[in-house]
Amino acid sequence: MKFTLRLYSLCIGPIILACFYWICTSLYKMQGVQKKTGLIPTVQTTLEMRKENVQKMCKTFPMRRKNDSTIQKETEEILGNKSALIVDEKLKLVFCFVPKAASTSWASIIISHHSNCSIESLDSNEIWNSRRKYIKPMWEFTSQERMKILRDYLKVLVVRDPLDRIYSAWYDKFRYYNKWFAEKYGKYVINMTRPNGINSDLKKGQYITFAEFIQYLTILDDISTTNEHWKPIYDICHPCHVTYDIITNFYNIEEESNFVLQKLGLVNMKFPFKHVNNLPSKTETSFSFQKMYQLYKQFNVETMMKLKDAYIMDYKIFNNGALEFRRLVLE
Repeated sequence: MKFTLRLYSLCIGPIILACFYWICTSLYKMQGVQKKTGLIPTVQTTLEMRKENVQKMCKTFPMRRKNDSTIQKETEEILGNKSALIVDEKLKLVFCFVPKAASTSWASIIISHHSNCSIESLDSNEIWNSRRKYIKPMWEFTSQERMKILRDYLKVLVVRDPLDRIYSAWYDKFRYYNKWFAEKYGKYVINMTRPNGINSDLKKGQYITFAEFIQYLTILDDISTTNEHWKPIYDICHPCHVTYDIITNFYNIEEESNFVLQKLGLVNMKFPFKHVNNLPSKTETSFSFQKMYQLYKQFNVETMMKLKDAYIMDYKIFNNGALEFRRLVLE
């Protein structure tokens, strides 16, 4: 009997993995990342469908049962409370900066355009130190100015799957020692997840494993109030209060971002990959999905369900061809 069960488990494991690989690869092909065919929608059509889907989903939420004046008041509170929305008045652009979703690349585009310097010459520190010369946060405008900006400017958002953002955030902020994140969050993560941890690690907040980071996320009381690098996009950009004109997909970032650049009149610019972390090339599709599967298969069903619950609004709102790895938690 034991031999039969062991033989069964050895056989069924590769089958499950093969099915997962086939499903993910099929999804990737369907979303226009690989070679186009006449059956795949144009970029503009894809973006329009995504926008319509977000608006449709927002109408199903309780907040949309409120009257218009209440929703407008809530929107004003969001925009005036140091939101992640930035404004480029010259380009007439509103952009929601989502960390770990090509935000540095978009900042480099804006700075390069206004400063007449090449994107290749900009490093990350220079980008973030000089960005305020060319863009202003939405909350610095008056209430009347904010309403006019929302009405007249092009509003853009980039979405990336929560599980992918989580890994990218851990890799960038905790895999190697980052003093600010170690002191601000590392000590807290160790204290919550490693009761018998080494005192030197706790003192410095270093050597956070990916498993510990995931455990920390699943026991937070309210993930909507945590650091923006792993906060849900729904809580960063408020897509049910701000009607975005274009919602781009991180996994098709080049094609869709170049469409945005054309809309802004930046016809001679192309989306830069210099500052994009962990983005698979078009020849690494299966490796990307395989990597995500390998990263998350170590966690039990209970942990994955907690992750799903923590990021459920992202999965509900952006569920139409923008979240590549959603099946890891939804199935």
